[in-house]
Order: sequence, then structure tokens, then C-alpha cells
Amino acid sequence: MTSNDNIWYAVVNPNAGSGRTVSEWPRASKILSDNRIEFEYKTTWAMGAAVEITIKACAEGYRRFLAVGGDGTVHEVLEGISRFVEMSDVAKTLDNGLEAAQLEDFTLAVMPIGSGNDWIKTLGIPKDFNRVAELMKGGSFGHQDVFCLNLKDDNTSMEKKSYMANVGGVGFDANVCKKVNFEKNTGKSGKILYLKALISNILNFKTFECSVEADGKEIFRGTTMSIALGAGKYSGGGMLQVPDAVLDDGLLDITIIPLMPLHRIIRAVPGLFTGKLLKDNPELISAKCSSLSIKPLSSPAPLVEVDGEVVGNLPVSISKLDGQLNVLKGSL
Repeated sequence: MTSNDNIWYAVVNPNAGSGRTVSEWPRASKILSDNRIEFEYKTTWAMGAAVEITIKACAEGYRRFLAVGGDGTVHEVLEGISRFVEMSDVAKTLDNGLEAAQLEDFTLAVMPIGSGNDWIKTLGIPKDFNRVAELMKGGSFGHQDVFCLNLKDDNTSMEKKSYMANVGGVGFDANVCKKVNFEKNTGKSGKILYLKALISNILNFKTFECSVEADGKEIFRGTTMSIALGAGKYSGGGMLQVPDAVLDDGLLDITIIPLMPLHRIIRAVPGLFTGKLLKDNPELISAKCSSLSIKPLSSPAPLVEVDGEVVGNLPVSISKLDGQLNVLKGSL
């Protein structure tokens, strides 16, 4: 390990928060310096750049990462860390002299500037830069599970991997994310985007057929609108699709919404924001598991999203990475 392992590496997304990072990062970086937190930083230039930046920084010995942005930035930095861990494990297997990195070697924190900021809700991280710096300086860290998804790329149909820090979804949920991200790319922002996308997809979305296996046992086969997957609880600007999820319990939470009349779907919407979705809607199917497989039984195969980013199509298999990631944690 090089001396870089105690230095924070900030990955700065200038497009987060509808471009607010450009004006907010100088203030945030001064706060880090005032708190005598040693750091280096790199600014992203396009979608996916944070993954590339993080992998390179991992190879240079950095082990503490600060995502400066929102959930999308957190997702890409986590993606870079997870890819590096798996790459180094392969390298060790090939006996090329490299030491395999472990997930627990790494720490992830966030300066929240994005529009969603759902990951920080589960961890109790405030949106106050000064408070975030205090938590970093004071060593306020916890642990969380990271899940790996093996699925199909929605553009090439090639197999690919993605990694989840918070919440993912299949079908309806992924279509909502696709619409929200389209609106964000046109310069729009705010929680109203999620509500508008939610209502639009309720009125227009088509169901799909699939089979779901949790820990090798089939728990659902049939027609569904949406499947939510969660290590964390919050998504879509504060919705609770997997209200019982715990970041560090080693289990993935699942909520399946089977075919339901439109009036029942609309009636269930308030539960997304109160945490009573499962309690008030017993027809929904929920489970906890360490591995999951979802296969399409109809065409076209529905989209899959992870941490608010559309990453591919079904089929998908999900498993937990070995170990746990160190994460910044506030007061819960």
C-alpha cells in the first residue's frame, strides 16, 4: 500500500444538481481544507468518467473516496471501487504478484449536491458541507453491503456487470428513472420530476411477465408492473419501495408489484412515501435474500436500473460481494 491510502480522493461531478457543483465545489473544498482533511480531486467530463477516475485512483493506492455530487456520482464511484476489487482478485488468482484488494479496504463518503440524494437518507448524512467535513474528520463510519448485478446491456445485448449501493428496480421503476434522467438532461430539477414521472408511467406503462428466484427458490411467476431491489431504503427522491431494507444485514430486499387494477395502484402510491407500502398492500410480494435471479417470460425484456441509472435489461442475477464497504455515517 502506498502513502495515498490515508488521503481522500474527491471525484467531482460538475453536472450534479443541474450544474450546481461548479459553484458549490470551491466552497466545499475550502471547508475540507479548513478542517485539515487532506485530499486530491479530479473532475468528471462525461457519464461513466467517475468509474474510470476511481479505478485509476484505486490502482494508485487511494482507498478513501469522496463522491461530490448526487446518487449517480455515488453509483459510479462505487462501481469503480467494486470493479477494482474484482479485477485485483482476478490478478491475484493469476499469480502475477499483485495483492488482492478487499472491499473493506475502501471508504466512501459524499458531499451531497445532487437532486436525489437518496443514499444519504439511509445513512443519516446531512446536506450541510460543514457537518459532512466534521463527520469525515471525526471518523464517523459504518458499513454497508454491495451487490453485483449480472445482466444484459440494453444497447448491445452483451453481458455486463453493475454494482448497487442503494436501490434498483426492474420494469416500471426503471422506466420512471429513464424519464426522470431525460428531464434532468434538459435542465429540469426538483422532487416534482419524480412525482410527474411516476404518474405518467402509472397511466401509460405496460406490464411484463417474469420469474423470480430468491436463494434458489421461485417466489413469483407471472405478470408484474415493477420489481424493486434494495440494499438501502430510499429511492426516487424519498420513496420507500423496500421499507424494511437494512444496509449492512447481508440481505437484498425485494418488493414485487403484481398485476393490479389501476385504482388499486393509485391507492397504493401514498405508501411509497409513508413507509407503509407493504403493510397497507398485502397483495404485494416481498422477500429478503442473499441471491436473486429474475428472468423475462415476455418480450421485449424490461429495463433494469441501479441507483437511479438505467444499466441494462433482464435477465439479471444478483449476489453480494464478499465483505462490506466502509461508508460515512451520520446520526440516525
